[in-house]
Amino acid sequence: MKVKILVILVVILLGALLTKPAFAERIALKSGKTIEGKIIKKTDKYIKVDISGVSLTYFMDQLESIDGKQIISEASANAPVSESGSLNTASAFFEKGYKCIANEDYSNSVSYFKKAIDLDTNYVNAHAYLGLAYYYLNDYPQAKDNFIKSKKTLLSEDLRFVDKYLGII
Repeated sequence: MKVKILVILVVILLGALLTKPAFAERIALKSGKTIEGKIIKKTDKYIKVDISGVSLTYFMDQLESIDGKQIISEASANAPVSESGSLNTASAFFEKGYKCIANEDYSNSVSYFKKAIDLDTNYVNAHAYLGLAYYYLNDYPQAKDNFIKSKKTLLSEDLRFVDKYLGII
């Protein structure tokens, strides 16, 4: 009886020691959203995260922290600060434009996305969402132009809606 219990304990212990744990990182976005997933690729510009088998890409200027460690992107470290104390980064303008889109304020979102693009001409998300804003404003040539610009430097399938709207235009 004692031997049987001992064998079971040894098997459980060996199983625990031999299995490779898959730890997920906790990623906090500047938008306030928290994501748990395994970082499968990390560069100085973006991270690629596996979340339940789906690969998503987040740019460094969208990240607040990873596992509680503050992220300071090169852009925000060198960014000018406005008189109110807020950062004048491409990411900050993108966030404002994104909030405008969420509130169906497409005209104001256009100006914020343009400011983001002025600060970072390769800001894929800003081009894509600028295209979306133009689409909702019925300015299809501008929408198409920005969707195409976003596709030229697209790093992931995060912006699948770009193909959808290009197919409609």
